[in-house]
Amino acid sequence: MHAPGKTLNIAMLAPWWLSGWAKTAYVLLAAVILAAMFRHYEKEQKLKKENEIQKILLEQDEEKYQAKMRFFMNASHELKTPLTLVMLAGEKLEAEGKGGEACSSILRNTRKMLGMISELVDIRKTDLGIVHLELSRVNLSEMLYQLYREVLPWAERKGISVTYNAEKEDVVLDADKDKMGKLIVNLLTNAIKYTNNGGRIDITFRRGKLADVTPCYRTVHTEGETDTCQPACILTVKDTGIGISPESIRLIYERFFQVNGNSHAHLGSGIGLAVVKNIVLQHKGVIIVSSERMVGSEFVVVLPIHNDCAGEAEEQDFDTNTFIKESYNELPALSATRDLSEEKERKENPDRPTLLIVEDNAELRHILEEHFSAEYNVHTADDGRKGLKKCLSLYPDIIISDVMMPEMDGIEMCRRIRKRPFSGFHSDNPAHSQRECGESDRRLRIGSRPVYSQTLLHETAGCKPAPPAGMEGTPPERDCR
Repeated sequence: MHAPGKTLNIAMLAPWWLSGWAKTAYVLLAAVILAAMFRHYEKEQKLKKENEIQKILLEQDEEKYQAKMRFFMNASHELKTPLTLVMLAGEKLEAEGKGGEACSSILRNTRKMLGMISELVDIRKTDLGIVHLELSRVNLSEMLYQLYREVLPWAERKGISVTYNAEKEDVVLDADKDKMGKLIVNLLTNAIKYTNNGGRIDITFRRGKLADVTPCYRTVHTEGETDTCQPACILTVKDTGIGISPESIRLIYERFFQVNGNSHAHLGSGIGLAVVKNIVLQHKGVIIVSSERMVGSEFVVVLPIHNDCAGEAEEQDFDTNTFIKESYNELPALSATRDLSEEKERKENPDRPTLLIVEDNAELRHILEEHFSAEYNVHTADDGRKGLKKCLSLYPDIIISDVMMPEMDGIEMCRRIRKRPFSGFHSDNPAHSQRECGESDRRLRIGSRPVYSQTLLHETAGCKPAPPAGMEGTPPERDCR
């Protein structure tokens, strides 16, 4: 007889990975993964949308740029013919000895306008990819030295110290002679323009390789590619100017871009460095810019040396003086303005009203001075700060002021004049390009209008002050235009 058995109850527990806590963790993990995937998807969609918007904006900017360039080209086409006719007429008068100083002024400014039109046409050709280099053997060392000597007087007028260092052995290479001239002139004059009075510019020209180049400043931007071991010539232009900020250094080659400063002392067309970049890239070279804001800038141009063109280097037929006159439009006409920079002393007539002309262009300032000297005691200043100083010492009856000037513009000068309680001035608008409206938000909308002598005579004729009645020792109400 078998003994009664015993019953053993065994409870089979689920493994830990199937426990309730594990299942809760699985649910939470799945939720986190889904949330992460959804967030990643949202980021992708947002980035995609931003890229599409950026692409649309770039296309719109390109369309605007192309429209602007088409307008410039159409306007250039319409302007070039009458300008050429004016220049030919001026040259004929000059050849006959009938022109005089006025004819020289006409020819000089006509050539400047034609030079700017040519630069715009060259940029347009580059955009369309139809630029062809006229290669020849060029002695770049001699060309650089000649152009350096041509622009040196401009630097000396600003008190800028310029050093020039080059190897004794000439560098001869295949290049487009005219384009090389434009490259050099634009680099040198850009350095002079953005270097303050009393600054320093160092120009160095040597043989070497791209691997030998070490930028001077921390903020660096490079355009172009070439073999680092390819024999090349290296042109370095270093200045102690206003410098370029890290945010702007990639934009300096953009058309019409200008470095912002504390004043309007560095005004220009904004296409000089764009021209330099295009020429360097067309010659398969590299341009490196390094800069530090308010310390200085350094431009390094590396051009590979090729000698495939037959014949001797063309050294005799390059007239640097004529080249600068016809091809560069921002360099002051030194020979024409050197004698105009200093104000001439005139005998004042106490019966005539006093006129102050504030204009940074020496030639225009001189013409206005000559024009009004028959009816006014004329005084001049070449920037707003000097104009304000003369205004507060002379108490002129009428002020004719430009707007865009170095040191202090015409708008700020007129504001400060009006704030002087003892000046007695009221202001209409600085003649030449200033209109003020919207005093509620204290902003100025500036429109441009040229100077016509008859218009100025008509406007100033009604501004002659009447003799003060019973106001001895107090300046009469005056007009600031």
